Amino acid sequence: MKLVKQFETMSINNFIFIGKRGVIYKDPSVQRRLCWDKNDKEGYLKSLKLNLHSDNFVICEIESCVSRAMFDGNTEDYKYFKNLYDSGFRYISIDGANRSEYLLELYHKYFKGETPVPEDIANIFDNEIQICKYKQTTKEDLHLIFLYKNSHKSPNDSEKRNSILGPVSTFVRSMGDTYQGVLGVMPKVNNFSRMKDLEHITSLLMYHQNPIIKPTPSKLTNLYKKTEIDNQKEFISIMKIWGMCITLIYVTKSKLHSTTSFNLFMFILDMSRKYSCVLNKELLPQFIEKYLELDNIRRANTIYNDPKTNWSLLNRTMGSNLGYKFECIYEDFKPFVNDYFYELDSKRLFTEFEKIIKHIENGYMVKMKDGSFEVVTILQMLNGEFYHGGHKDNPFTKGGKGTMDNLEIQRAKDNKSQGNRH
Repeated sequence: MKLVKQFETMSINNFIFIGKRGVIYKDPSVQRRLCWDKNDKEGYLKSLKLNLHSDNFVICEIESCVSRAMFDGNTEDYKYFKNLYDSGFRYISIDGANRSEYLLELYHKYFKGETPVPEDIANIFDNEIQICKYKQTTKEDLHLIFLYKNSHKSPNDSEKRNSILGPVSTFVRSMGDTYQGVLGVMPKVNNFSRMKDLEHITSLLMYHQNPIIKPTPSKLTNLYKKTEIDNQKEFISIMKIWGMCITLIYVTKSKLHSTTSFNLFMFILDMSRKYSCVLNKELLPQFIEKYLELDNIRRANTIYNDPKTNWSLLNRTMGSNLGYKFECIYEDFKPFVNDYFYELDSKRLFTEFEKIIKHIENGYMVKMKDGSFEVVTILQMLNGEFYHGGHKDNPFTKGGKGTMDNLEIQRAKDNKSQGNRH
């Protein structure tokens, strides 16, 4: 089976009727966000009144795609399209979301109220529009159609990257949803309609994946073509701390620029990677207070410096001179590192030999969460499915040492339930 492309015409009234039925799905991976401003709407309205509009509305018929996936034996595509069909959707919108939403806006404004409808507006809904309908497409086809389709306002780099099929675009969108509130407090980054929020997250992810590469548009696009994300768990962990810190900065009414956000992410990440130091989450307000204090001092002390060492000028560009920026922040913060960070032990896991020695010392008894004990053999204790060698006093993530006096044999479920507490 091959992709099929058909054209048909229908009145705007009929098209709105389809839209109101809720059978058109807007997939964020192949659909631009709503980005029209007042001028865009006025321009489109004028073209409708003069009947000079020419852009096609581009949709994909879901039922035929289900058949194509079955024919190809493509289980991923079949699951995607079948789930949409079973949810009541019959089409996927690829291009025309801004026009569709504006037409619905006009309809609700003039036909759902008691205000008389002007004649020139009423005539609009009798105009015919052209629908470009794709059938028997794959999920990859949808992304390619979006990429090569010229629409009313050309897609920017962020929107094009968002449409690249793969795990990176899916992950970045999920992070954008998670931190929408945090990103919303940063000027320029909070341009959600043009996906500037996702571009910022992509820049952070780019640094996490390869800190020596400057996050240029072409490099960011290459990132989206990766088949997997390296150490995704670490990135998620750093983002949680970053999000809390950005919120605390916002509360101080300090200027929040994309560079401020990037520098903070870089500092938290590299303190962990270069110096095995992790922020104490219980002291985040105090940490941010000190971080901003040092930033303000740095700006004041370098205000008359040449551009290469002037902190304010250096931070006009987010992705440049990253190594120098980190060293500046680190050198200023060095006297206070122990006040706000845990230094992680280079040895995280206990060896089998150490666990056997400790188990013998304990008389082959394992202390349970409720304070009672159970007797187990050495081989039973070494079965990691049921027993762990845990940190007794402090967990590894809070600076706990991998020494014998901090080793405690624990039931696996007890150790897991304690998380970062032990």
